[in-house]
Amino acid sequence: MEGAVHVNAPTANIHFMIEFLLITLTDISNHSIPHDKLNDILAHTGALTREISIAVRELEESSSNKENIKDANATANFLPKIEQMKGYLKPIFLKAPDLSQLCFPRGDGLLFMNLLLRHLNDLFNSNASSVALIKQEIGIVKEDLEFLRLSLWKVRQSMDNNGLLKDIWRRALDAAYETEHVISSILGRDNGLSHLVFSLPSIIDKIKLIVAEITCLQREDIAKKGDPLDTNSSDEPIEPNSPSFVDVTVGFEEEAAWIIDQLMDGPTLDVISIVRMPGLGKTTLANKVYKKRIIDRHFNVRAWCTVPQKCNNSKVLQKILDEVTSPKDKEREGDKDDIAEELRRELYDKRYLIVLDDVWDIATAEMLIACFPKVERGSRIILTSRSSQVAMKVKCDSDPFYLQLLTPDKSWELFEKMVFGEASCSDGLLEVGQKIVEKCQGLPLAVALIAGVMRRKEKKKDSWLEILDNLKYFAFENEEQMMKRFPNLQHLQCTIKEPMDPSIDCNWSPKLDVFTKLESLVASFESDKYSGGIPPPREYHFPSSLKELRLYNCPLRPALLSAIAGLPDLEILGIGVSYFVEDEWDTSDDTFESLKILSFKNVHFPGTWQVDKETFPKLEQLILELCNELKEIPSAFGDISSLKYIHVADINGDLGDSAIEIKDDVAAITGEERLDVHVSDKYYHMGEKVSINECL
Repeated sequence: MEGAVHVNAPTANIHFMIEFLLITLTDISNHSIPHDKLNDILAHTGALTREISIAVRELEESSSNKENIKDANATANFLPKIEQMKGYLKPIFLKAPDLSQLCFPRGDGLLFMNLLLRHLNDLFNSNASSVALIKQEIGIVKEDLEFLRLSLWKVRQSMDNNGLLKDIWRRALDAAYETEHVISSILGRDNGLSHLVFSLPSIIDKIKLIVAEITCLQREDIAKKGDPLDTNSSDEPIEPNSPSFVDVTVGFEEEAAWIIDQLMDGPTLDVISIVRMPGLGKTTLANKVYKKRIIDRHFNVRAWCTVPQKCNNSKVLQKILDEVTSPKDKEREGDKDDIAEELRRELYDKRYLIVLDDVWDIATAEMLIACFPKVERGSRIILTSRSSQVAMKVKCDSDPFYLQLLTPDKSWELFEKMVFGEASCSDGLLEVGQKIVEKCQGLPLAVALIAGVMRRKEKKKDSWLEILDNLKYFAFENEEQMMKRFPNLQHLQCTIKEPMDPSIDCNWSPKLDVFTKLESLVASFESDKYSGGIPPPREYHFPSSLKELRLYNCPLRPALLSAIAGLPDLEILGIGVSYFVEDEWDTSDDTFESLKILSFKNVHFPGTWQVDKETFPKLEQLILELCNELKEIPSAFGDISSLKYIHVADINGDLGDSAIEIKDDVAAITGEERLDVHVSDKYYHMGEKVSINECL
């Protein structure tokens, strides 16, 4: 805007606080408040006024020092205090204004929408102190109403014959009138605090729901015949700050509050990781936090970057650099190091928030985070990833946040809100609707996808039953049903993942015994042990047909070892890079009746290993590599007549010496050299990467 005066971040924050206090004091005079509560309010207001006075004086004293102005330390705590003050005032005298009684004109709605958007644009570009407090909200409403106006303008000729479009336009126009009324009331300090706390957030949510509805219509039209509602015909992915980015997730209030606390707590740089499988709403939750007004005002600069799986580091850094600098500085050339160094310089004297969305690997995460300066200004990085290993590798202070599946109640709440809006599901559709939601298995994006399709379907039971019947082709009740589709499977290599939710039932081990013809199984266990408190399975289910079993990265629990011992045809057992959970492995009560080859490689053994000569009656080969905690091989192995070969890869020599001792004892007792022992000092360095097959 021509002639506008630049306002730096500390000055802007002071403007926010002054305007908030003025609105508060004006509203107090219009209400009857108990004497003791009034004194408390005035005491809070007086304390904040003194802090503002001190901040102004410090800014005046440091005005000659450019770096001090950028620091903004003097006003760092004002924005959270505004939110605290709102929370304190709510129960005392604030209540939500009733906008339903307002009568809005039904004249030329499009003309009013155009005039309102022009007015909102002028307010957004204004540096008036009275606008500073709600400038962020004005920007959000302006973008969303512009999106609605352009979308509905393209289909205006169809509106008379389309009841759904006509209803959307009516609701959009009502929201526009309410926006004008509320913003004018706040700026004019007419019941301004109540409108600020209740009405404005409510209107933003209402407009977002209409935007979501239009966006779903666009997606459905794309699938059918192109996109007549599309306002820009762009093939670019929707960015989180786009007005058509739909926040479809409910029930994330506590999660968002926790993340906000981590973002605003402490001066040192911290990485807040959001981890979970695809479809649970990691990006949606991050975006929900990213768009919060308190977050926008707390940080000097923010940037959002979705990291591609095949990451071009230079392009990612350039995108972040473009977002944290002014438009006139966006054209740059140079190699990766130049961009990284320039990004460091740009962020060095600022409190920044960077979102790295969907990071796939540790190397990319470490490289990107290394480019951000570690200065004590309270800066933060939000990282979303499917991998808990990535999150733990870049962890600073905050533990990774493991996003959970939606509960059945929250899944239904999201579905009902998207399909029926403010209304409720009828009793006649309730049962079939809940069965449809169950098919989504707690995945928010699956709920949103199905709800988006069903919103335009007839609200009739037959129509919904048809949809439920169609879902059986791509949704299963559980993994057991899915596995039953492969009855003749003989060889399987798979990864078994422990759940992240500590409250999950202790029967999470996959029921592999449905593979009744399976002969060979190689299973790698992926443990999200950093989430903590995961209960072990009560039972393990292996097919009795197994002849070969190889386990990698596995916690060796008594229940698992007993289940393995019970496999009647198992001939080969190989275990690699694993550990015994208990301090003792007593196999004297178990019988591995068909086992011929037993192999342990890089296994953390317990202090005691009890073996009876009947434990492995048909064993022919025993292989022990890098089992450093195991000091000796149980002497009972010398009593196994079928044993022909012992191989030991030993670092300290004790295990090899015990193998040779067993060989000598067998020779002395039988008078035969029937047992071959091979001792080697070959081993893998702990930092060396080896394949599963090498470990097994």
